[in-house]
Amino acid sequence: MRLLDVDGEERDSVCVGRGEVVERPNLGAEGRSSERAEDERDRTLGIELREAHRSLAVDERQFEVGCGVAHADLRRPQVEVLGIGEDLVHCLRLRHPPHRRLAAMTRFLHTMYRITDPEKSRAFYEALGMELRRDMDIFRHGEKEATNYFFGIPGQEEEIELTFNHDGRTYDVGTGYGHIALAVDDLEETLAELKGQGIEPEREPYRVREGGSLLCFVRDPDDYRIELIDRSGK
Repeated sequence: MRLLDVDGEERDSVCVGRGEVVERPNLGAEGRSSERAEDERDRTLGIELREAHRSLAVDERQFEVGCGVAHADLRRPQVEVLGIGEDLVHCLRLRHPPHRRLAAMTRFLHTMYRITDPEKSRAFYEALGMELRRDMDIFRHGEKEATNYFFGIPGQEEEIELTFNHDGRTYDVGTGYGHIALAVDDLEETLAELKGQGIEPEREPYRVREGGSLLCFVRDPDDYRIELIDRSGK
């Protein structure tokens, strides 16, 4: 078998899998001479591989073709070998590229969930140290349909958006929602302050691993869980 790179040149070895290398057999001078005398089919295929490589914008330094495998940078579109001819790989296809992070979406804005009593929710989140930054009414067909309330920690841009629908509907938290988490400077003091406002933890603070931070959970008026994580090092 002849081993060619994407430029149609012979190689002494190629990568065929993770950490796996195939050495070219030592054919001797006569064998190599005979091998080079083969028809142009293999060289033509090498050129085709090179063109495929260029069309996919794959970095040549990270592109290796071997016995049945073509590797590429995982961040780029990939080539996959479909079959092997008598002497060399003979067909390719484009594999779906991995998902890429969109560079334009680099700022977290808010998380939204629905509430049933704006006044109770406001009292709860302000007790946790958040501030009501703004509210926004939503109208449909001339009637107020919903109001969005935006809360955040002073000095931080991230927010939670609490949506109140004016039709009186209720909600089931369901099994998909888990919690949001807040760091507190001193959990013991925080819980004492919250207790004075009628907010109790689900259970006493605990650690999930040895040496880990103390934490506990409280629930808002609609039963959404909020994790409080101690940063005091106690």
